[in-house]
Amino acid sequence: SVVRSRPVVVLATPAATIVGSDTGEWSRIVDQRVVPLPQTGAFGAAVVDDDGVVTVGCWSNSVKQLRAGAHEWTDVQLGATPVALAATSRGVIAGDATGGLAFVPVAGKIAIQDLSGSEPIVELCVLSEGLAILGAHGALDVTGWPFRTTAASPYRDAHQLVRVDTSAIGRPYAIYPGPRHGSAIACGRAGYAVLSGSALAYIVVEQVATHVA
Repeated sequence: SVVRSRPVVVLATPAATIVGSDTGEWSRIVDQRVVPLPQTGAFGAAVVDDDGVVTVGCWSNSVKQLRAGAHEWTDVQLGATPVALAATSRGVIAGDATGGLAFVPVAGKIAIQDLSGSEPIVELCVLSEGLAILGAHGALDVTGWPFRTTAASPYRDAHQLVRVDTSAIGRPYAIYPGPRHGSAIACGRAGYAVLSGSALAYIVVEQVATHVA
C-alpha cells in the first residue's frame, strides 16, 4: 500500500491522544479507536496546554486550535508564519518568521504582536519566570514576558528581550526544556549549558564541565 503521510506529532490531552502527520492530517485516538479530524495543511509547530487545547502553527500565516471534544479547528490569523509555539500559564505564545511574539487569543480571530526580536524565531522554551527565544541566526534571548516580573525576577523588564552571551558554547542551534520545571538547556556548536536568568549557569564543552556561579 502507498503511505500518504507519516506521523510527526503526538500530543496527549486529558480526553484523547492527538496525532498529526507531516502533511497536516490529524486523528484523535480514544479507547483504541482512531477518529479522523479535519486537515490543517502544512504546519511547523504544535502544542497542547493544561486545558487540553491543541494549537497548531500553520504555514498559512495562521494558527488552528482544537478544543477538548471538538471536531473542527478554529482559526486565528497572524501577520506572519508561526514557526514556534509555547504553552505558558498565561496562554499560548506564537513566535513567527519575522521575529514577532504574539499571544494566541482564546476567543479572538486575530493575534496581536506584543514583542519583536531581531531574527526569525525558530524555537521557544518556557522558563519559570519567562521565556527563552532562539533566533534563526543563533541569537538567544530571554524575557520576563508574558509573565509579571517581580523585584526578585532575573529579567530587568517584562517587555524587553535580554541577549544571552553564548560565546562559551558557540552559536546555539537548539533549546530544550531542562531537567527541572521551568529550566532550559541551550545547545551550541562547542557545547551546551543550562540557562539561569539571562546567563549560562553550567557549561559543558568538549567533555569538560565548568560551573559558573
